[in-house]
Amino acid sequence: MPQYTPGPWRIGFEDGTGWMDDEDGGWIIGLDEEVVVAGGSHEGLKYGVPDEHNGLLIAAAPELLDAAKRAYAFFELLAEKKAAETGETDIQKCLEPEGVLLAEVLERAERPQLPSAPPKP
Repeated sequence: MPQYTPGPWRIGFEDGTGWMDDEDGGWIIGLDEEVVVAGGSHEGLKYGVPDEHNGLLIAAAPELLDAAKRAYAFFELLAEKKAAETGETDIQKCLEPEGVLLAEVLERAERPQLPSAPPKP
């Protein structure tokens, strides 16, 4: 399983100040002041999180991941109950569409990163 920077995350700068900066974009800072996403600019291009709304969403990522895992566990319980009632042996077939969606999203969020393809000669 991937090792994420522990939450909570916040928008700010390494020195604990700031929010979003028109020149340098936003920074996402994790627990123990670890930089999750660094903002800045290079050769006139802004990097990091250039939009406040994206910054808010990214900063909420650890809590959203936890909430998605909890919701999926609930859908699994419902599927197990439905499987017991219907005699279905494959619990995945009893998942509600929302549970299937959560399973797909969680799999993408926790999939080990694949190595990049080697450069073509």
